Order: sequence, then structure tokens, then C-alpha cells
Amino acid sequence: MRDAIFQDPQLKTRLEGILHPAIAAEVDQRIAQIKQPWCILVVPLLAETSLFSWINRVLVVDVEESVQIERVMARDNITHTQAQTILDAQINRQQRLMLADDTLDNSGSLEQLEAQVDKLYRKYSALARKLQQKI
Repeated sequence: MRDAIFQDPQLKTRLEGILHPAIAAEVDQRIAQIKQPWCILVVPLLAETSLFSWINRVLVVDVEESVQIERVMARDNITHTQAQTILDAQINRQQRLMLADDTLDNSGSLEQLEAQVDKLYRKYSALARKLQQKI
């Protein structure tokens, strides 16, 4: 199915027309149940859809394209060509980074990534406190 979707833009658009409204409804339902002052939505194709235009901040997890391709190949057990086709169907890295309010560099060690996540956790918690004080 993946090959068909990435090779046929009309089929991809049709599938997105079916899935995106259902995904948005599920997101709305889950957010309504959250008791914390903030949450993170994992939306890999955020820039390709307007369903989530209401979010406050965009966090991009970034890594060089060559590393993305290697990781997709390993994760999905696919060829380089298939991985490249998947990336080509998305906005490019520079466009994604332009959308970002915050960026996590995922090219280092797990410890380096965890340190970045901890820093962002503190930042987002502080931002949430400021917003709550305004309400």
C-alpha cells in the first residue's frame, strides 16, 4: 500500500481525505482528556495539512536527510529508493525548519537528545505557567 500511495498522488490525496478527519477527531478527543497544562502532538506531516493550525508552537526533530534515509531503511526494511520516495513526498528539511519554533537535533547521542528534551520540558512548562497566569 505504501508504494501505491507514494507513487500515485491522487490515491494519496484520497487516503488523506479519509484519514485526516478521523485523526483530527481522535486528537480533539484525547486533548480534551488531558489534565496537564500542556501536551505535545506528534504530527509527522504537520506542514502538509491545515488540520492543526490552532497549535501554539511547532517542535521539529531534525537530522540530516542522509541519516533520515538510513533510519527509515532500517526501521521499515526498505530500499534506499523507497526511503527517498517517502522523503520526497514530504516538505523538505529547510521548509520544515522554517516552521519550527523549537528544534531538537537528533544527530547526536541519546544522552545529548535527552538533555535537549529536558531543556524543552522546562521551557514549555514555564510557557504554560505564563499562559495560565494570563487567564
